[in-house]
Amino acid sequence: MPVSITDAFNVFSKVAAQVDSVKIQNRVEAPSLQVDEREEVHEQTSVVYTLMPSTVKCSIDELREKLVHVVKPSPPENPVYALDGSTRLLDSSKTQIGIYTIAASYYDGGFIVGVYPHDGVNPYLGIDGAPFATIGPRELDPNMPSVYSRPLVEPEGFRRLLDCEGVHRRACGLFTRMGYGAGFDAKTMLDENRLLAETHALEHIVLVDGPKRVILIDGPLYSTPSLYAALQRSSLMTLNEVFRAYYALSYLANTAYRLKVLVEAVKRSIEVIGVVKRLGMSKYLIHALSACSRATELPLARDLELVDLLAEKQRGPIAIGPMVTGLAASTLIDKIGGHPLHGKGLSRYIELFTRSKLGFKTLDDLSRMLSTYIVMKKVYYIVIPGWGRRIVLRVELPCILGACRLVAIASHGQVEVVADPRDAYDEDSQLLSTLVWLTLYPDTISIPAPIVLADRAAGRLAKSLMVMGYHLLREKVSFTYETLISLQEG
Repeated sequence: MPVSITDAFNVFSKVAAQVDSVKIQNRVEAPSLQVDEREEVHEQTSVVYTLMPSTVKCSIDELREKLVHVVKPSPPENPVYALDGSTRLLDSSKTQIGIYTIAASYYDGGFIVGVYPHDGVNPYLGIDGAPFATIGPRELDPNMPSVYSRPLVEPEGFRRLLDCEGVHRRACGLFTRMGYGAGFDAKTMLDENRLLAETHALEHIVLVDGPKRVILIDGPLYSTPSLYAALQRSSLMTLNEVFRAYYALSYLANTAYRLKVLVEAVKRSIEVIGVVKRLGMSKYLIHALSACSRATELPLARDLELVDLLAEKQRGPIAIGPMVTGLAASTLIDKIGGHPLHGKGLSRYIELFTRSKLGFKTLDDLSRMLSTYIVMKKVYYIVIPGWGRRIVLRVELPCILGACRLVAIASHGQVEVVADPRDAYDEDSQLLSTLVWLTLYPDTISIPAPIVLADRAAGRLAKSLMVMGYHLLREKVSFTYETLISLQEG
């Protein structure tokens, strides 16, 4: 049966009936991630790396010649879907409720928008099993489908990876009692379940029989949070480092599931595009040029500064690229799995992951999946001039090793970008032309119109569910100031 707002009403009602039994004196005070640790990696590392075609030299004239391409907007030749998710948090002293909604818009000469959970108005996006609510602490679990009270990475399982008789004694005590609403980082809870729900929806659209299609995702193809770089440099000895490793597994698990779906999309000739609009700290282009011997000629801090230089003589829409960025996830898994049980081989077979949809349970399963589905990203910047402002988007396309002519394994075993960027652009030009057309249709907006519609539909539904939950629970709990402020926001 469809998951609907009636199910959400039942969840909130069950929590309201049980919340009086929750004891608040033993709250777990566990480390949380900093805001910048959830954002994309903004440095070149051996875990997250960016490459430029070897034929490109580091002068502005050379970059303009090889990387800047004029884009002529053209309407889509195939149906276009766009996906976006929205989250809300009902946080109080006794409970923490995460709310997750997904919307998919469809364009084929006109627009249709479907949503999850079903709101009784829009078409239903049938992705049953995707989370629409998380409840903490665990004793409030309403035992309903698509409602989760356990983190994606089981804290008790992760505790078994640690040296509980030695340096990790304090961390082990926290993991014994930790969970949603009990010390688990609230924003990571929202992230891991939103990403999971969005990939559910992406898989649903990929597997539907039908004509060729284009699927737009609001955001990157897959996450590469900055905590990866911090974890790579850490010794896994301190409390904060241990918790970084724990939260990193959540993002890696979601990435593995996303990569599996992206590979299936490529097999079916379905185009998937990640569209990133927040570029204030983006450094993909700068890092790709960092290996050039003449990179000192471009002493720039952010990609947007270089984009300004490359676009200053252009009057129409342009694409800048491609670059290639990849994730060497095995480095992180080996580090987590090898400490402190290095040599025993036990840590890789401890069951950690709680969601059956992922298709894996242990570190060994996760490592094999990430090794099987090697998906890099072809990255372009799209620049669209307008009256009084300019739109700049970062566009990510899947590039699968062995199927993507842009990259190859060199004799020394490393990935290299071997194709001329102009030839690579020729392959992607129709797709990028469609993206520009959708951004200009029906009027110039900041992102493609299908994403705008999905974003608004998901946001409205999440806000409605949050208001429902607030009214059902407000006489039982005292909500945090942040929750009350969020209720006032659009």
